[in-house]
Amino acid sequence: MEKKAKQFFDSMVDDYNHAIDLCVPRYDEMLWAIVYYLPSGWKPQNILELGCGSGNLSKLIVKNFPLSNLCVIDQAEKFLSSCRSRLRRYKTIQYVHGDFSEIKFEPQSFDLVVSSIAIHHLVDKEKSELFRNIHKWLRPGGVLAFSDQYRGATNDLYQKHLKKWQQDAYVQGLNQKDWEQWMEHQREHDFHVPLSLQTQWLQDIGYESVDCTWRYLLWTVLHAQKP
Repeated sequence: MEKKAKQFFDSMVDDYNHAIDLCVPRYDEMLWAIVYYLPSGWKPQNILELGCGSGNLSKLIVKNFPLSNLCVIDQAEKFLSSCRSRLRRYKTIQYVHGDFSEIKFEPQSFDLVVSSIAIHHLVDKEKSELFRNIHKWLRPGGVLAFSDQYRGATNDLYQKHLKKWQQDAYVQGLNQKDWEQWMEHQREHDFHVPLSLQTQWLQDIGYESVDCTWRYLLWTVLHAQKP
């Protein structure tokens, strides 16, 4: 990701959770869906999280899979520090500083790969390459479960998503100046694609059982499995 994007996330660490409350409607429900729609009774041993932020999804993962090994990655050192401090009671977490579009792991290293609203910061070619890499990193039967932001199938639908998003954010207390700042960041660093296109990428790479398990406006949860 670009240096400016890294600086943006480093600058918002202290206010990240407050910004999430204002700008991401149904956030807790979205994270719940990532975990809820995993295979019933499944106990993944090794888990990778791409873009841990302040550790909201990380905390949910370790609470649901306390015996699993979790590796979290983020490009913002301040986020990693915040996540490590917040989850210091959990001793099975490995913290990695890096850009997850560039990281490398051995094939079949993980049973589960998760992420929350981070992959859309990659351009399309980088997204596709990341999904291919994840497919290699997953063991047979492994699962990719993540939330992200998507365009509508048409521009009219996309604009309606944005309009309703703005209305929701204002109801939560966001002001016009902060909304414009958020939109400026989105124009420069967020690369939204239609959900149908990304679903097709996953299927073409070789994932099966690709499904949209939850959606509200731009925010969507996808689950896919390696055969």
